[in-house]
Amino acid sequence: MKHLFQILVLSVAASTAIAAPSKLVPISAEQQSAIQTQFEVKTKDKNLAEAVGQAKENIGKFLEVESCIANFSGSQLNLYAAPGKQFADMNYWPVMASARKHVRDTCVTVTKIQGWKLSAKNSLVFEVVYTADDSGEIVKKHYEVQKQGDDSWLFI
Repeated sequence: MKHLFQILVLSVAASTAIAAPSKLVPISAEQQSAIQTQFEVKTKDKNLAEAVGQAKENIGKFLEVESCIANFSGSQLNLYAAPGKQFADMNYWPVMASARKHVRDTCVTVTKIQGWKLSAKNSLVFEVVYTADDSGEIVKKHYEVQKQGDDSWLFI
């Protein structure tokens, strides 16, 4: 029984050591500005334009965090997650991980937000194009946000 207890303690200690908080590098003012300029959606669909306008604040804040995660913990994104959605504390695959030559002491830049589409009246899908300024690598990632009962738009 003592052996089993020691194994359990070591196992818990090891998993605790691995579960580190998200490492964020500081975002530059230029990178913040680049995100904010991406919400100009040229569309005749008034519902789409209205949804983007309502969702842009949370999407912008989310992208500021997402573009600066320098390890494999997405826990800081959970502030923008809908009920039932959880960004992994361990084994989250951030944008920087896909930019393999990028030096992880700077954020990647949001180059473009495109493909805006209402998948339902209360659900908005889009694609973000990120660029690692130092290596020139380009990474694309798809997202979906859903309007909540309190009128906030959260990631699902």
